[in-house]
Amino acid sequence: MVRSSAIGALADEGARQLNAYPRVTVGMGTCGRSAGSEEVLEALVEALDPGEGVRVDSVGCRGTCWAEPLVEVRVAEGSSLLFGPMTPFKARKLATNLRECEKHGVDVGRVTRGLSSCLLAYDDIDAHQARVLLEDCGKVDPLSLPQYCAIGGFTAFEEALSVKDPSALIEELERSTLRGRGGAGFPAGAKWRAVATASAERGCEPVVVVNADEGDPGAYMDRNLLESLPFRVLEGAMLALATLGSSQAYVFVRKEYPLACSVLQSAVSILEEAGLLGDDVLGSGRAMRIGVIQSAGSYVCGEETALIAAIEGRVPRPRKRPPYPAERGLWGRPTLIGNVETFANVPLVLSRGADRLLSIGSTDNAGTKVFSLTGDVARVGLVEVELGTSASRVVFDIGRGEDVKAVQIGGPSGAFIPAGALDVPLEFEGLAAAGAIMGSGGLVVLGENRCMVELSRYLADFSARASCGRCPACKDGLRECSELLRSLTEGNASPGVIAEIDALLQHIEKGSLCNLGRSAVRPVASALAHFREEFEEHEAGACRGRACRGLVRLEIDQSKCQGERCCLRTCPGTAIKGRFGKPGTIDQDLCLKCFTCVDVCPYEAVVIVGQ
Repeated sequence: MVRSSAIGALADEGARQLNAYPRVTVGMGTCGRSAGSEEVLEALVEALDPGEGVRVDSVGCRGTCWAEPLVEVRVAEGSSLLFGPMTPFKARKLATNLRECEKHGVDVGRVTRGLSSCLLAYDDIDAHQARVLLEDCGKVDPLSLPQYCAIGGFTAFEEALSVKDPSALIEELERSTLRGRGGAGFPAGAKWRAVATASAERGCEPVVVVNADEGDPGAYMDRNLLESLPFRVLEGAMLALATLGSSQAYVFVRKEYPLACSVLQSAVSILEEAGLLGDDVLGSGRAMRIGVIQSAGSYVCGEETALIAAIEGRVPRPRKRPPYPAERGLWGRPTLIGNVETFANVPLVLSRGADRLLSIGSTDNAGTKVFSLTGDVARVGLVEVELGTSASRVVFDIGRGEDVKAVQIGGPSGAFIPAGALDVPLEFEGLAAAGAIMGSGGLVVLGENRCMVELSRYLADFSARASCGRCPACKDGLRECSELLRSLTEGNASPGVIAEIDALLQHIEKGSLCNLGRSAVRPVASALAHFREEFEEHEAGACRGRACRGLVRLEIDQSKCQGERCCLRTCPGTAIKGRFGKPGTIDQDLCLKCFTCVDVCPYEAVVIVGQ
């Protein structure tokens, strides 16, 4: 395809920027910033003279969160070096090495001198992954339109504007079998077709909504895509506008994502200035606009009908379906709602062709899925694998997990999968057969010392607080379930509480209107199914994970205590007793079980024991 002069010029400029060397990039996503990347970037900029020919760019997160702050150096055509975790001191050393290269020529040995301890191998950190969506994360400046165009950005959008029969684009999306990545796995092409049909039948213009209200604990895939490749997500929404004959799209994003909100707003403004959004997009005569709406933070807004209510200014409560949003959604108009990762896939499908997606993944589960891997693993971060890859491959080979008890997948609507069953394929049907769901893609790994009862209580409490309050079974049932689980963790449960929880879960599932309420029982039910003995132990007054404060006490190991009394100085309950220089003791009547003494003791003399 011959690109328009405007997009072509942007792509040429972006290629010059990306192909510059030496080119230094610093990961400035939320994870990088929290690890200190702002200080690393400042040290590099201060140490490098802008006139020395070294290009420094801020980029998003490539997913290697465990190694942040990350710095990548492009030293030659097709050759780059990755360093992490970096510090300001190491950044200044890198700047010195690069200045040496300016004098004597770019040389890998010269660039890495004194930095071998933080040099990362691409083959190691990307092993077992299939980087498609994450391929360009951490490679381009998120707000550089030229750099995005240089990696093929807006190729599909230009094509869509010139296509005479937009239904051909829907056919290609249907042929790709791309399924929604928000949790339900509904075929994206079928949803686009339903909106187009409803719009034609009713004679009204549809609306497009990007659901970026990512609220699952431990999940941040959407946040990373918005921070690292906002133009790709927006291009997906713009393709929907072009295909469906619509002029208005919205991105509904969590207010708790300040960086993502800021990047999105800036990206939309850049597209408007470039003529890619506005009253006359690229001279086509088409009007297209995208609004960014910040969610108030209610978890239930992730449910599409509650999301619609929130945009309309109503109380965000799910409603009964049908009619589905594709038929009657925002302001009564046919509405296409999809999650961030789904929209980010669309430009790749329509620019590279359906066959490319079909060549990846498994039967009925084409393509890749991005997962956020957190918890008790050595390498936390974002991983992208082909659908159908086993959970064990992600946890053990990519995450380097050890002594794993279980994995919680799917957030508050998901389930616990025991370590012995982690050969389950990460695909929609495979996880459903195992009693779990993919959800948005959060994988929380739990070590052997984790308490399944306390984790179940936390998720039940989360769902109870997130309930919209419409269904008594959900609103009151989840709150009661949380309190019953709390009684187990605090050691004051009444006899037969486990059977009471079992019955309550069935009541909640049957009496809830929406899927959020019905699936909220899944974490507790799966924990009871696979780890019932732990619940029975709690009922008897014991916590094997020693995590429930009502079932443990703190003691001082007399053989380890040096009598320095650092614990005494920090104990808010003055429970530490004994003379300086002699091993101390803990008065159990005064102990608040705040665990401060455990944290401050340099000799690990304070131990947690069962009651």
